[in-house]
Amino acid sequence: MGDPEGLKTMFKVLRMGEDAAGLNLATLGTQGKINIEAQSAGYQNIFQGAEVRAYRIECLEGGLQIYLDGSPVEEIRPGQSTDVEAKIIRVKSSEKAGAKGVYARIQI
Repeated sequence: MGDPEGLKTMFKVLRMGEDAAGLNLATLGTQGKINIEAQSAGYQNIFQGAEVRAYRIECLEGGLQIYLDGSPVEEIRPGQSTDVEAKIIRVKSSEKAGAKGVYARIQI
C-alpha cells in the first residue's frame, strides 16, 4: 500500500470555515478552474459522486449558472461566490462570451 506518513506529503486538503473569511479563491493554487469557451453550449462538471459534497464556487469573468443535481439554482457574476452542496454540481456560462471561475471543496 505504501507508507501512510509518506502519503501525507502527496495530498493537500483545503479546509475552509469561519477562519477563512475574506479568503480569495483565486489566490489559493489548490482549487479547480472553470473555463467555459465563448459560444459554448456545454457545461463543466465541478463534482459528480455518490455522496453529497460541499463546494465554494467563485466567478471571475462572465457569468456562471449553477446546476445542482440537474436543476438550475443560481447565477453568479464576477466577484461573487456561493457555497453549494449536491451529488452533481455543474456550471454553464450565462453569456455568449464564455466564463471563468474557480472552485474549492469545503471540508465540514
